[in-house]
Amino acid sequence: MLRFTCGYGEKPARTALLTLGIVTLWALFYLFGGIVHIANGSEIVINYDLATRLTPEPVQLFYDFLWALYTSVITFTSLGYGDLHPTGWGRVAASVEVFIGVFMVALFLFVFTRKMIR
Repeated sequence: MLRFTCGYGEKPARTALLTLGIVTLWALFYLFGGIVHIANGSEIVINYDLATRLTPEPVQLFYDFLWALYTSVITFTSLGYGDLHPTGWGRVAASVEVFIGVFMVALFLFVFTRKMIR
């Protein structure tokens, strides 16, 4: 496990790449789990369902994925929500991502500091 995540404390790039992978994977969870974005007093719901929405417009899918990615970054770094929040099982995914995010940030700081000291 340590070999894969941080190269036994010697490779901060592995931790950074793993972090990017986790954030991107969780963005997909939010895309299908549901996000409510509040803009100008109105709520915009982003929630894709494979059974009913198989061919979304590519441009809209791209923008919705960017919102999901933004949600994932905000959740991973534990900054908190101001203009959006996950819904449905996306809330469970958010809880798991926060837990992983806290440990991944700590791991990255440890590995980066260890690399700089040597």
